[in-house]
Amino acid sequence: LVGYTIGRLEDEFEVAVIAQYCEGEFMLNPHDDTTLAAGDRFVVSASLESLKELARLTPPTREYEKYLKGRWSIKSRRVFRGGLKPL
Repeated sequence: LVGYTIGRLEDEFEVAVIAQYCEGEFMLNPHDDTTLAAGDRFVVSASLESLKELARLTPPTREYEKYLKGRWSIKSRRVFRGGLKPL
């Protein structure tokens, strides 16, 4: 996915990119013309099929490995002052 723009990623995989983590910076709602680089991470809202396709094309992350082992839920979290809490 290196070289994809956010817009292309959203169109091809039918996802909504909510945030991008790039070079130590967390950006909410990145612009459609933002280009993904090696090491970037992104948060998407997507169908299960789209998530599986993205997972197939990207290297696993520590968070994804925890999710697969049932140790960390990535489905329902809410940001609040001081961190995250389950919904």
